[in-house]
Amino acid sequence: MSGSGGGWQGGQVGGGPPAQGGPPAPATGAAQQPVEKPGALAIVAITLGLASWVLGLCTAIPGVIVSKIELNAIARGDSPAAGRTLAQIGFWSSIAHLVVTVLALSLFCCLYGGIAAMVLGTGAR
Repeated sequence: MSGSGGGWQGGQVGGGPPAQGGPPAPATGAAQQPVEKPGALAIVAITLGLASWVLGLCTAIPGVIVSKIELNAIARGDSPAAGRTLAQIGFWSSIAHLVVTVLALSLFCCLYGGIAAMVLGTGAR
């Protein structure tokens, strides 16, 4: 077949330039933006915050500190904003664990302190 039109021309259907190897071009109007990943400290913050419920105070206190450092860095623009949620979860998880620990220790001291006072007879009369 010869001539113009949509026939077989040069090894391709439809005429047009020969195909080049490579991925197809993205559709127009659909600009692909790079996905922003959270910073390393945000990941450490959520890990410490959630680990505090298993490992206790040895990760809760560092979890608060690391989370606050990361949240401040995000507010200044030094860390990716994608880590804000992770850092907040780490922060509030660590704070919640610290509050529960303080309440549990207070209850323990009041309960067993009162029992010890009754047993030893040194309570207020």
